[in-house]
Amino acid sequence: NLFISPKNIHLPKVTGLKTTPLVVKVSVFATKSLLTTSLDLNVTAAYTSHKNEPQITSHVIHLPAFLACRPRPPSKNALYKLTLDTDFNAIPLTDLFADVLYAYQEAGLDIVELLGNNSIQAMGFQHFNSAIVNTSVADSSQANNSSLNPTLVSILVSKNAGRYRVQSDSYSLMYSILAELERRLNQKIESSPPSESQTSLVKFNDALPFEEYFILVQSHLSYRIQLLQATSRLNDVSQQYRLIEKRLLVRFKDKNPTPLNGLDILLKETYQNLLQIGKRSSLSASPSVLIHSLVADEVETIQTKIAQYSNEIECFSKLMTLLISLKYQFSLSERQFLQSFLCPEIKDGIE
Repeated sequence: NLFISPKNIHLPKVTGLKTTPLVVKVSVFATKSLLTTSLDLNVTAAYTSHKNEPQITSHVIHLPAFLACRPRPPSKNALYKLTLDTDFNAIPLTDLFADVLYAYQEAGLDIVELLGNNSIQAMGFQHFNSAIVNTSVADSSQANNSSLNPTLVSILVSKNAGRYRVQSDSYSLMYSILAELERRLNQKIESSPPSESQTSLVKFNDALPFEEYFILVQSHLSYRIQLLQATSRLNDVSQQYRLIEKRLLVRFKDKNPTPLNGLDILLKETYQNLLQIGKRSSLSASPSVLIHSLVADEVETIQTKIAQYSNEIECFSKLMTLLISLKYQFSLSERQFLQSFLCPEIKDGIE
């Protein structure tokens, strides 16, 4: 995901004369906690015409790839590999991603020293979300493998054919790079972009990674179930604590108080249960503060996991849509139709 600032801009007046266009500065950054799911920026302008008629117009801008990743030396080994085929001669990666290399070279990065002399046929891209370890990799049996680099995607080009292998330790991580590679190959091979009815010039003939996709979906579902259970336990124990507290307050205000009959013990045990649900190790905080703030560590940890899995599923779903479209030669309109059924854009909520 990309962070945009400012998201809303107010212009008091815009003239329609053929002079220097009005320039509006907008900053776009990659976040360090989530993967970039799209490089398309939708710009919408709402304005009132000279006839006082409300008008709305929108335009999609494709952002440069260097906003989401940086060039890095490629990795020869990876857990997952996908191969794209074309019927044309291989295009050097230095030509396909010339803008990315130029941008970082202008920023002071020595591209030749970084990538070596083989950058024409092998190049790596590292996502900026280095603050987290990819959840699907971290939870897998390969998690203890020290050679894993869950933020790196490598592209290797065949010497004898127009074949491009994209490999990484995470399928979700591959989506933005593979989609960008397919888009640039179509642009290089054919000067005009594909029409609604035209199929892509890039093909995919490997097996689709359904098993890994369903494992990721199942992991996401299990965390959502855990969140519901943890929230339900927290609500039940909090309600019990409040009821016991009310009864004790009534006893304390009574002029002729009756015996507590174990209410104080029950209150203490309920309080300990609240701490256990919230995974609190210290008893220094007051019970009243804890009751209001105990959507605590357990619930917050699960919510963080759900956000990461949702982001990965969104990338993986878009990857599956792209791979299916390339494998069965769907047109652009058919690809959009398929994507509408898979619903890859995930919005977290109760449902």
